[in-house]
Amino acid sequence: MGKRVLIALGGVVLVVIVVGMFLPHEYRLQRTLTIQADRAHIHALTNHLARWREWAWWEQGDATMRRSLQGKARGVGATQTWESDVDDGRVVITKSDVDVGVEYEVVVVTRGHESLSHGMLTYVPRGEATDLTWTVDGVMDVPVVGGWMARFAGWVVGVKMEEGLRVIGAKAEGEGR
Repeated sequence: MGKRVLIALGGVVLVVIVVGMFLPHEYRLQRTLTIQADRAHIHALTNHLARWREWAWWEQGDATMRRSLQGKARGVGATQTWESDVDDGRVVITKSDVDVGVEYEVVVVTRGHESLSHGMLTYVPRGEATDLTWTVDGVMDVPVVGGWMARFAGWVVGVKMEEGLRVIGAKAEGEGR
């Protein structure tokens, strides 16, 4: 009986590994929130890297994170690096326009493995409000499990993006009064 269980368990593990090798490692996440504030108040939060610790998911929950702004803190070229017991990384603002939004690149290094993602925070006016859409594209370039990680990113990171949007919304609405 025990031998059959071990064989069955080994078969399941083998299937998970083989399927994981063929799953796409790319992911795209997108969340939108309508905020009762103009683009300028939203831009004040999204264009200033020092303010990202208020809402960006990778800035939350790691008490060991040590951040450092490199050069300017706002606009194109603004760069922040971090080191922690969990991972190290860098975020760079690559495009910034108060009427359109902010684009950025994030590099995260975990146990010597580097992952790159591209993000956009876009603004679309809706009367007195603004639709803020947060999009993240990336590749989980980790052998065997990267495809599985890309699949689960929507559940894990998507929820954190929604929370970040709610924080931006509350702050922009409060600062816009």
